[in-house]
Formats: sequence, structure tokens, C-alpha cells
Amino acid sequence: MSATYRFTARPPQVVARFGTQVNEASKSVLAKAIGDFATSQHFPRFLVTLFPQPDEKLSDELLVCTNWPRQLYEQYVRTGDFAESGFVTHATASVLPIAGPDILLPHRAGYELRRIVRSRSLEREKMGFSVGLTGCDTNAQRYALILSRDDRGPACDLVPIAFGVMEIIHLFASVRGMTSFNRLSNREKECLAWAAAAGKSSIETGLILKLSPHTVNGHVKSAVRKLDVVNRVQAIAKACRLRII
Repeated sequence: MSATYRFTARPPQVVARFGTQVNEASKSVLAKAIGDFATSQHFPRFLVTLFPQPDEKLSDELLVCTNWPRQLYEQYVRTGDFAESGFVTHATASVLPIAGPDILLPHRAGYELRRIVRSRSLEREKMGFSVGLTGCDTNAQRYALILSRDDRGPACDLVPIAFGVMEIIHLFASVRGMTSFNRLSNREKECLAWAAAAGKSSIETGLILKLSPHTVNGHVKSAVRKLDVVNRVQAIAKACRLRII
């Protein structure tokens, strides 16, 4: 599956590009979660990717999702400037976040001209200030998240941003294995939603939805299986976390 663009007249928070590792079932969940998070922190542009190995270029294989302008993203893919950036240089040696106007610029000696060109490109796209963070999922896979905005934006607090990054990483790890055939049906969502919102039993849910308790239990069991959990409580918790209900 190749990465694709979706151009619309909607605000820049809309995800424009997904990496090859993101399946169709995951896209809407990731788009909403990352877009909402970036907007809440007053950063209209974002990039989420696997953290590159030494000298590894940014690519669609590493990418999770981004709403960077296409031309800018492809420049970083083509030139390898992301691997040479101040962010990656810093994050290779430290787990602490980094913020500033130059963390996306190449830092290697002799790259002065490219720094100037890239700086102008970022300013033109109103990405003159960025925050970069990394985090690992439960399998020790490391991810990087870059939030960018105009350098005249409000002051940022790195603590909630750091917590938000970890939530996004765990969300992606949760949905990474989802495929189009294991998404919940509308009935399965309804049964979980009533149990989650009002604590309804299968009998009560059945009366509301005009279904037998046996049918409600069947929908819940199916949801438990599809969400890869062991019981109703875990299914409700995971469905809420993935914003399915």
C-alpha cells in the first residue's frame, strides 16, 4: 500500500499523508486523535514517524502520518535533512524534548546553504518554531513527533505535550494491527456504547435496541474478539480509547 495524499479545503490539521505501515482501518482514528491533539496545543502542523536509525532518511516506510505541505515533506525525504536535523541529533543522545526555531534544520558542518534554504521554506509555510519529542511503545519501538507553527505563537508547556505524545504512541500501537475486516459493526458499537455511557445490562440494552439479551451478548462477545481483549469491561475501555464509541 502506497502513501497517499488527500487535498481538501479543510484546515491544515487534517492529515494529508499516511505512511505505508498505516492500514485503512487506522486512518480515521489517527487523523482525529493527532489532529485534535495538535490543535489543542496550538500547533497546526505535525509529523509522526518511527525514529530513524543512524543516517536513515525520512521515508514513507518510517512515516506514521503528517500534514506537512507535500513539497516540504518530499524535500526532507529526498535530501535526508531530517536525519541531519537538530532534533534527530539531539534525540539520538537524549530522551528530553527539544524546542526552537532551528530544530528541523540540518546541523552538519558544511550545510550552511541548505540551512538557509530550509529555513526559508519553513518560514514560508509558517513553521518557524517546532517542538520535537520521542517515546517508545510497549515493544520498545521508538517514535518521533514534531509539532510546528509560526514562531509568533503562544508560549508552549512541554509537560502536557509530552503526555499527549505518549497517548498517541500507545494509540498507534493499539490500532496498528487493525484491518478492515475486524472493525466493529454498528450494532456492536451500540451495545458497547450503552454499556459504557449508562452501565446498562444486556437485558436493558436489549430493551432499548429491541434485541434479545442473547443477541446483545453475541454482539458484545464479537466486539471483545475483534478488539483482542478478554471481557466486556476491557472492550469498553479499548473502544473508548480508540474513539470507536
